[in-house]
Amino acid sequence: MKLKDFVQNTLIKLTGYYLQKHEKPPENIDCYITIQKLLNHYRPTVLCDVGSNNGQWAKTLAKLHPSLKEVVFFEPQSKYQAELQKVDIANAQRKVFQLGISNQDGNLAIKGGNASASFLAFDNNKAETFTGEVTQEEEMVAIKTLDGVYQTEQLSSPDLIKVDVQGLELQVLQGGEGLLQKAKYVVLELSFEEFYQGQDPLWKLMKFMEEHQYRLIDFGFEWRVDYKPDNKLVQVDAIFENIT
Repeated sequence: MKLKDFVQNTLIKLTGYYLQKHEKPPENIDCYITIQKLLNHYRPTVLCDVGSNNGQWAKTLAKLHPSLKEVVFFEPQSKYQAELQKVDIANAQRKVFQLGISNQDGNLAIKGGNASASFLAFDNNKAETFTGEVTQEEEMVAIKTLDGVYQTEQLSSPDLIKVDVQGLELQVLQGGEGLLQKAKYVVLELSFEEFYQGQDPLWKLMKFMEEHQYRLIDFGFEWRVDYKPDNKLVQVDAIFENIT
């Protein structure tokens, strides 16, 4: 291993930072940093992964925590379904649902075509501070509530819920209040700016979590403008603990 790679890997493990912070971070480093923080507090057995994309978050968790027993993937975009069926999650069982998750059942168009895709329209006025990217791809998909799917499919209750849905976090949680009562930890991507039209402000999401007895205990990966450490913080992975 080259000296630079050794130093960079050591920095990541110890601090969560990496060399050349102004460049786009290494692939999946956000998953690695957030999950390392989570595992300092709790080691989950059943993951509910809402907004799975290509499954890298669950893959990273299974790699760092091989005792993970089950993963339920929820990803609405067709292009990621095959990957989710074969992504390496060690010995954990998997169930994959091509569904959007919200606070009611129905059908909605998801726009964006990648990890930044959303059921909400992107606010082009926020393009300068947005750390992701969106395309013109659009797909009509079914949406359901978490509580409804878990009841209908008779799924095991998760002890960890991870939600990364680009502006629809509050609606996902509203449709999963039953699961929230049973879960122990929730990982949410929080936005300090409303990048999508109709996105609920951060204070509403925090208020909901407080009302449902979840306490913010730690932060994972941070997204800053242009990936520079001194620039404005725009998004962060947040770790919540059920205090009941």
